[in-house]
Amino acid sequence: MNPLNTVKIKDGESYRIINESDFKHGLHELCEGEKLSVQPSVVSGSSTGSAKADLEKLQTENTDLIAELKTALDEKDTFKNQLAKAHADLESERAIHTAFISDVDAMQSRIDELKQSVGSSGDAVEQFSNQSEIEAVVKPAENDYANWTVPQIKEFLASKEIGFKSSASKDELLALIPKE
Repeated sequence: MNPLNTVKIKDGESYRIINESDFKHGLHELCEGEKLSVQPSVVSGSSTGSAKADLEKLQTENTDLIAELKTALDEKDTFKNQLAKAHADLESERAIHTAFISDVDAMQSRIDELKQSVGSSGDAVEQFSNQSEIEAVVKPAENDYANWTVPQIKEFLASKEIGFKSSASKDELLALIPKE
């Protein structure tokens, strides 16, 4: 039977005695003159071989993971470059669009081009060649109140100084329009 070994450890300004097997490095501090009698255990050869195999396996896995990480980083850089190019293309198109919208003459010439290309392929342009016909399609007939939108009817009633409820339905608003 092995004798029970004890050690003196510092406990504040005093000391206490604990079993040597309970001593924890970093947690306990030996008193002056105390030494641990326990020697580090020797690892057997078979467990050393197993540890080496485990180490080699971990190194291989680590190498594989590093390769996967490099691939992912390369893909990230590729996507980042593609995104930057898409943003640049978008800004370029946005600038062209803004310039086009600001230039009435350019818009009119483009409209004329489109009319000519449609006109050469069919008679669809002839139906709307007259500007007044286009306006007639866009704007409802002046006395055809049933085809007007609720905001248009409300604006008309307000211009005639006819009172109405803001929550009135279209039919209620149409009933308020005087018959001419």
